[in-house]
Amino acid sequence: MEFSSSRPASPRSTPPRSASPPAMQTKEVCDTRRMLEQRLDILRAQHDEAYAYLCHIEEKFQDTTSEFYQGAYAMYKSAEQARTKAEGEYDLFPYCPIPGCPYHTKLPKSPNKNNKQKRTDEEEYITPPSRKQAKKSFVEQHIP
Repeated sequence: MEFSSSRPASPRSTPPRSASPPAMQTKEVCDTRRMLEQRLDILRAQHDEAYAYLCHIEEKFQDTTSEFYQGAYAMYKSAEQARTKAEGEYDLFPYCPIPGCPYHTKLPKSPNKNNKQKRTDEEEYITPPSRKQAKKSFVEQHIP
């Protein structure tokens, strides 16, 4: 029993690569990048805390040969290695190809406020805002 090879060619299971990746893949890349960034922030904070703790021990006890200091130094070194490794992973991870992507674009922590409190006139005289000016007394308001 022989099989005939005249069967039509099956379509490709994977689509050809295009210039822009599919939206789901982009979202996954952005989510992964955001998680790596959060992890890196945590590791940087741990490194800074370990360094501050080590400096505190040096300052307070001035004994770098004790087991207590050696343990703190080992904690500092492991935090430094973890941070360095995470920075390398973060730098090697691809950027999102979409400029202004809503998945990885950070909003500013606080909006820029431009509350101009001082008013100037033509002669560059600065008057304070009305809430800072003295209130007119009852007598001045009702008696001309």
